[in-house]
Amino acid sequence: MVKRNIWLIMCLLAFYSWFGCIELSAQISGRLPEVNISENEISIRFHPENLVLLPDSVFQSYGINTAEIIEAIKNEKWIVFTEAGWKVKNRGRKGIEMSKSLKPVEEMGGFSGDWFYNSLFMSDKQPGVPIMEGVLGYNKWKNQPSVTQSDSLLRFEILGFENAKEVYLSGSFNNWATRELSMNKEDNSWVLSMKLPPGKYLYKFIVDGKWVYDAQNLIKEDDGYNEYNSVLYVSNHVFRYSSTQPLRKVYAAGTFNGWNPKDLRLNQVTENSFELPVYLVNGTYAYKFVADGEWYEDPAASRKVDDNSGGFNSIIEIGTPQLIRLEGFQEAQSVFVSGTFNDWDPRQLALSKTNGGWELNYVLAPGNYEYKFIVDDRWMTDPANHLVIEDGSGNKNSLLTIEPNYTFILKDYPNAKSIVLTGSFNDWNEKAYQMQRLNGEWIFHLNLAPGRYTYKFIVDGVWINDPANLLWEENEYGTGNSVLWFNPISPQ
Repeated sequence: MVKRNIWLIMCLLAFYSWFGCIELSAQISGRLPEVNISENEISIRFHPENLVLLPDSVFQSYGINTAEIIEAIKNEKWIVFTEAGWKVKNRGRKGIEMSKSLKPVEEMGGFSGDWFYNSLFMSDKQPGVPIMEGVLGYNKWKNQPSVTQSDSLLRFEILGFENAKEVYLSGSFNNWATRELSMNKEDNSWVLSMKLPPGKYLYKFIVDGKWVYDAQNLIKEDDGYNEYNSVLYVSNHVFRYSSTQPLRKVYAAGTFNGWNPKDLRLNQVTENSFELPVYLVNGTYAYKFVADGEWYEDPAASRKVDDNSGGFNSIIEIGTPQLIRLEGFQEAQSVFVSGTFNDWDPRQLALSKTNGGWELNYVLAPGNYEYKFIVDDRWMTDPANHLVIEDGSGNKNSLLTIEPNYTFILKDYPNAKSIVLTGSFNDWNEKAYQMQRLNGEWIFHLNLAPGRYTYKFIVDGVWINDPANLLWEENEYGTGNSVLWFNPISPQ
């Protein structure tokens, strides 16, 4: 009992310190949300007009985003919350009351006093949002695939449930709508065909109002409700390898899996041919096949590069090429580009001489990259790029952002000489991201993957939180970090 009381006290302290800090830092007047925690339930009472005081993390940890909260409360669409497991009561002048069951301490695998705080405010994952971990994914099935793909057309099938009255498909591809994708009964299964672009998706079936996971799918992710969602990859590339001699095992190894020779096994189609459909994030990848222990190039690949061992690596390009150009240097004998996108290999990416400069078309995934040019063995930053950052070791590199999707903004501070953006997205580098002054604001553009980030601004050497962001968490210095939950429209 003592253990449980300690846990509850820590829960309350975490919650009330959170709201108290918000009130002090933002100087907001009004009624704070009331939070009550019993042995197995959390209840929150708040007034819609004070919704800004309720951190996004409370609902995001259960798969509900801010836009859904505002829209649902505005239109009294309580099903948004009930589908996520919340019980909702509209108490009129007393506000909205929501409650949800909590997992007992005994079921947590030992005492964890900060479980409540971490689950709401510290988690980096949002259940129901398909976030790529790595650059490659492929499907694994138990007996037979529940989803088959022909070009962009997918056929979902769930066996059994002959006596069911209705079956629906729900997933990240339709914002987890529960009655939108009705499946049709065919013999002893339910089927539905639909088109989806390449990417990673999460899904479940709904049989007569009950959520049912795909028992045939071996890839799964926690759904936030002590169960899981099935994971589906819609492919954009197929590895194929064949030989004139019978083969036992064939693998693909490359920059997409750390050159692991026994990680990505191809499926056997015939005695001497193998293939595997995969989803690859946009980018350029070097690879080889490993057939019965021997390494081979892909004879079907249109490009190859020196492997620095007397042979060649095959190249896959997914996406639209980026033009990398260096103006001038017409007298140079050679120009290369090197950066974080190719592990700083100095001789891999050669530019071709053109009128007035040097050029290379190269496919890069959306992201943030450091790079330099190498002109006749002399390393230099890009003279046409004003974004030059320090790498933490005293060296300066040019910064290239492909498809920026988020802009950090700090208003005011017109007399500041230097403002740096730093956070978990750049390992808290104190010198890297120098913000630019534009139209009275300090800005910095980045490409961010879906997820949760912590960050601060450094104004002339003084660390500050984002005054425009009410969501923050405590840090080891007692000064707090601003928290950003980033969830773009299309997370693939």
